[in-house]
Amino acid sequence: MLLLLALVVAKKDRARLVSFLQVSVLTGIFILPFVSFTLKQIHHPFYWQTMERTGLVYTHLPTALTLQTALWVVALSLALLLSGRWVSSLRNSESYRKFALLYSSLGLSMSVVSGSNLVTGKELETAQHVGRFIILWLIIGTIVLVYHLVIARPQVLGLTFGKKAALALLSFLVLMGNSSYAGDLLTFIHPTERIAAMERAQEYIPAFTWLDNAEKESQVIWTDPHSTLNGTLEIYTKHYVLWSSVGVLQLASDDELKERYLLANTLNSLEMTAQDIARDAGNFSGVSKAHHIANTHNRGVKLCRIFHLSSFGHDCGELTDSVTLNTPMAEEMYRDYQERILPDIASEMTKYHVSYIMKDKEFDTAFNPEKLTNIVKVYEDSRFVIYKVQS
Repeated sequence: MLLLLALVVAKKDRARLVSFLQVSVLTGIFILPFVSFTLKQIHHPFYWQTMERTGLVYTHLPTALTLQTALWVVALSLALLLSGRWVSSLRNSESYRKFALLYSSLGLSMSVVSGSNLVTGKELETAQHVGRFIILWLIIGTIVLVYHLVIARPQVLGLTFGKKAALALLSFLVLMGNSSYAGDLLTFIHPTERIAAMERAQEYIPAFTWLDNAEKESQVIWTDPHSTLNGTLEIYTKHYVLWSSVGVLQLASDDELKERYLLANTLNSLEMTAQDIARDAGNFSGVSKAHHIANTHNRGVKLCRIFHLSSFGHDCGELTDSVTLNTPMAEEMYRDYQERILPDIASEMTKYHVSYIMKDKEFDTAFNPEKLTNIVKVYEDSRFVIYKVQS
């Protein structure tokens, strides 16, 4: 937006400046409710905890994806702009020149947003999300560039060797950028795994229907913490699960999510250890503790070593991994699990209003609600069994 404003002001185009300001004012008015809601969320006591679970890390270092997408943006922008300057038919086409200028500005703007953590110090998977828009931008821009270069090929072939070499190099980089994302796009064209998962989900319907008919009000259902029931039951019924890894996205406290996670694992036949908790941190503490914090630390260490910053007195530190970083937290959680959760499961169930326990007999083989004494079986079919918690 600021790049476009600068261009309009530099060209002293009064008509477009007025239009630009009108659109900006209207946009500002329309987004006021969203700004207000965002400010309200920011002041919630668990907002920043939720953002950290969602993927927020505090770093001024650029991500590899930011640098990669910036390369594609610069390559395509230069190819568009230089084509409009060197190829006479494109240079004389006002529509092409305007497109090249505006489209390049759009790409550069997205690159600035992708690398915004260099200034803000906050990276919330911004490069990944903006990168999806850059992919689309790259595909459309490549099609337009190739079309115009093919149409004007006699003039392109008549350019000097240096100019042809420059356009060839930029075009090669652009095509490489497109090909690097081809695999991701094919997963949307052939979503066989997702189709199979949706077909398997139909097997849940009889049990879900019984559960919905049995209770008029929403209830809390305890399931295996790693079961496919989580994320499915909440869609097909009016009920909720005691624990699901997608809970990290909810506006809740870290302590509550950790406690729910520990309770949900008490019925597992395999003895849980502190190392298990450390390895599973992504399920209750989000993607930051599972990947991003360790990756960010290691990126800083590698850059420090590449540029030999230790020679200037900077401590580069050592490479690490998520399990190592999460171990102190996991050990504290394990003590809580042993000393408070396991000895008094019934009180924890009451605290979180658990009314039913549901088990997938085919896949949740390590999940053993049968060891509880305060439940009674109320439903069973070839795939699922449901227990009701006795008051």
